[in-house]
Order: sequence, then structure tokens, then C-alpha cells
Amino acid sequence: NSSTGTCIAVFSSNDSANKMKISSDNGTTWTSLTSYNGNNCHSGISSDDNGRWVSVGGNGGYYSDDDGVTWTQSSSNFDSTHGLTNDKNGKWIAVGALNAAYVSTDGGNGWSNHGIGGTLWLNNLNSVTTDGNGTWVASGEAGRSIYSTDDGATFTQAVTGKEAGVSIHTFFDVAA
Repeated sequence: NSSTGTCIAVFSSNDSANKMKISSDNGTTWTSLTSYNGNNCHSGISSDDNGRWVSVGGNGGYYSDDDGVTWTQSSSNFDSTHGLTNDKNGKWIAVGALNAAYVSTDGGNGWSNHGIGGTLWLNNLNSVTTDGNGTWVASGEAGRSIYSTDDGATFTQAVTGKEAGVSIHTFFDVAA
């Protein structure tokens, strides 16, 4: 959160539980978040710079309005998401397994899937970004990407990786 200097990191550990650490000094020092339930395997986190944080992962999403001190589980349940971002105007998109693209317009409480689907692990999406003007791009396994030019209402598979004659194994991240 650039307005408060708060940074929150989500990471996995050797005890099979994902964890969160928080910094209130722009990442100089870090402490463990004890209010966070690490068994929810969260792998994506984002802030809207107005105090709302959203985290997604294996068991749906959670949101916080107090810079990560407490977390509330979203009302919608969804599976295995890896990447998350928002447009700073109230829209959040989380991407994950089987080309899923979950969209929230209420700060991460309710979610609906606008992805294109799939049946193989090769259809997992790892990251998502937006230009803030209605275009969203997600990327993942086997060089796959999907994009939306109508502010997340629909997504289309991009021609990347093997379809484009390029040998790409995995996209780890994408930025705009």
C-alpha cells in the first residue's frame, strides 16, 4: 500500500503451510502475521492503495481493511488461484487453474469466473496485469495467455507459445 508504506508478502514454507509477513516501513523490516490462516495456501496478494488488501489461493479469497491485521473470508468459494491484481478502481481479477479468471467488483468479497476453461494442468495461469483502462492479460503454463479488452467481462486465448511457433515453457509473471 503506497499510501501507508505497508507491504505484505505471501510465501510457502517447509512446513507445508503458506505464510504472510508484513512490513510497515516499505519492506525494510518484516514480521509474521499471526492472524493469517496459512492453511489456506494463498499465493496471490494485492492492495488498492486505499487500505483494502485481497489475498487468493487454494481455498478462495480473503480481504483485509486494516493493512493485514485481520482477514475476512470472501463469500464466494473458488479453487486454486495463483495471480491477483486490481485496477485501483474497484475491479479485482484472480487467475489460476484451468484458465480461470475470477472477477470481483466488491473488494474481493464476491467472485465470478469469466475464464475460458480447460482440462489440463497446461491451462494454469500464474499472473495477471491490467493497464487500468479495461485491458487485462494473464499468463501461465506452456506459454499460454488469455486477455480481455472489455474490462474482464470476457477473455480470449492469445496466440503464444507453441501456437505461435515459439518454445515457451512457463510464463511466471506479466506486467503492464
